[in-house]
Amino acid sequence: MPLWPLPVEVARLRALRGRSLEGHDERAAGAVGRVRARVVQRPAAFGAPIEVEDHADRALATAREMVDVRLPRFNEWLRANGLGEEVRMGVGLNSGPFMSGNVGSLRRLEYTVHGDTVNTASRIEGLTKTLGGPILLSEWTRAALLRPPADLRPVGKVEVRGRQSAVVLWAVDGAG
Repeated sequence: MPLWPLPVEVARLRALRGRSLEGHDERAAGAVGRVRARVVQRPAAFGAPIEVEDHADRALATAREMVDVRLPRFNEWLRANGLGEEVRMGVGLNSGPFMSGNVGSLRRLEYTVHGDTVNTASRIEGLTKTLGGPILLSEWTRAALLRPPADLRPVGKVEVRGRQSAVVLWAVDGAG
């Protein structure tokens, strides 16, 4: 087997990644932005374009399904097909105002989200690599939960790149 998958295997891997790691957020009334080259980095917005009161609960439920159900299934497929080591995933959740909408041209239109809330969520996702635990959420998301789960654990105030003040983070015990 070559060090890197052959082009046809890469295409199969991308197709499976798309099928296995997408879908739940649409059913949970979340809007997906673009799937980026990195397997795990993909923005999703809950409560846009249609506002939902339980956006934080839906986002957390989606994060749990991605980390606890879909990712293990995807990794099993990788192992069964001899396509390398398992993929890890980190999820950063943040709540607050942001801009969302279609951008692009008539030939290439894309739904996307922008703003400090989105950037902070991305930075929180990056902290999953060093703070341990695959799901981290901000205090703003924890406060927005209508049904806070019992397995949330406070991480504390954490310096987040691009923010003037520290962000209070929470982790989901037992995820992943």
